[in-house]
Amino acid sequence: MPTPAKNNSPRPDAMRNWVLVPIATSVLLTIAAIVLLLANR
Repeated sequence: MPTPAKNNSPRPDAMRNWVLVPIATSVLLTIAAIVLLLANR
């Protein structure tokens, strides 16, 4: 992933968290669903 230019955004950390938190949540939910499906087989 290319790092965003820090000159454009005064708070890159806040924007990064705003983007990464929903992505991480969806990824964790997807992994949990896959694990449950594999465990039920």
